[in-house]
Amino acid sequence: MQNRVPVVFLKFKLLFACLALCLCVNAGLFAQSKKFVQKIQWQPDENAFGYRVEVRSKTADSKPKVIETEDSFVELSLTPGKYEYRVTAVDFLGREAVSSDWTEFEIIKALLPEIVQTENKVVAPEEEEGKLSISVDVASITEESKVELVNSKTEEVVSGELKVEPDEKGVKASKAEFPAVEPGEWTLRVTNPSGLSSDSQPVAIISKEMHEEELRIAEEERLERERQEAERLAELKRLEEERLEAERLESERLAEEARLAEEARIAEEKRLAEEERLARKRRPAKDNTIFAKAGLMLSPYDGEILESFALAPVLTAEYTSFPLKSKNKMHKAGYSVGLSYSQAEEKYSYSDMTKRFIFINTDFVYKKVMQYDYLFAQLKAGPCIFLMNHEVEFSDDYTWGDVDSTASKSFGYVGLHAGFSFIAVAVKHISFELGVDYNHIFVEGHPTGFVTPFAGFGVRW
Repeated sequence: MQNRVPVVFLKFKLLFACLALCLCVNAGLFAQSKKFVQKIQWQPDENAFGYRVEVRSKTADSKPKVIETEDSFVELSLTPGKYEYRVTAVDFLGREAVSSDWTEFEIIKALLPEIVQTENKVVAPEEEEGKLSISVDVASITEESKVELVNSKTEEVVSGELKVEPDEKGVKASKAEFPAVEPGEWTLRVTNPSGLSSDSQPVAIISKEMHEEELRIAEEERLERERQEAERLAELKRLEEERLEAERLESERLAEEARLAEEARIAEEKRLAEEERLARKRRPAKDNTIFAKAGLMLSPYDGEILESFALAPVLTAEYTSFPLKSKNKMHKAGYSVGLSYSQAEEKYSYSDMTKRFIFINTDFVYKKVMQYDYLFAQLKAGPCIFLMNHEVEFSDDYTWGDVDSTASKSFGYVGLHAGFSFIAVAVKHISFELGVDYNHIFVEGHPTGFVTPFAGFGVRW
């Protein structure tokens, strides 16, 4: 065997079909997986009986794979990566004659071109204008990838050139150039060195005359669409104006109805208020009243009958009636009858005194209406009868013999009663009265009086 350096097929860059020995191709180009075979070939030596080929990975620490063959080539199915090999000639006795140097090669992935079509209609250039240029984005290719135009009817094939540029994954192309072709429907086909190819959607190649005619028709259609759109917008504007006018009229109608309804409501309220006022005038006045009152009786010291200053609680029951009324019912006159009771306790050094008072008064009453049926001012005056009982209980130090330890004395006097009060209506038949009464007692040589502030509730009917 001559001392030669073996030559690796395809300049030592061997394509492979799959990762893990197979590649499944999308887009319907292959119905099943396809296995790629790499081939290492060298010039044969006429004196060699056979060859021993050693192949090992450059990226993995592994033992070389040894293949013995009588041919001047071997076929492999390697995964992607960098490898190196050497060939050793063997004579007929099985002895190694000579070995080549280790030669590097690389297995790269077989890619399926990816075509993203950017235009589906191209104007054919005139013959003097030169090449036909088609804009298209193609990825997953190499610099050796081929591009062709295939006529959909005649199956004529025209080779072209991909304008490749660097890409983060390798290279890509954004344009393909071809010589001038006949107008018609063509398909762009891109084929990688691995043999995998992809076809684009049909591309219509038209003449300049057809293109100009299409532009004319498109312009006419555009103008027609603009005219129709203008008519549509004008109709929409008219309908919108009609709608706004209808809304305005409806708003005015509703506002007028609301105004009339408000006027009717106010008129109805006035009517009801007038009816209530007249009804109050017509209905009998609820002026008969029974009052229950409570107050404090204050009396000055007179030195004889009232031997000390008196301060005692007073309970009063009173009936009032107003048979006389002015025409507008703002002034009323009537009478009242009242009964009051009070009791006071006084303690002395040698005795305890209990004083009981009973007032019976009949008065002429005048009532002024301050706010109709709600607030009144009232004056009253008239004669009264004053009954008083003193009961004295002496201490044991001041009782002797047959003398009783208890003494009692009663008095009866006449006098005048006067009072002033405010009456407020709390609920429909319940009133509240706040005022002050004065009772003047005529005692010979010792006239005296009692002032009684009071508050009370009454029932009207």
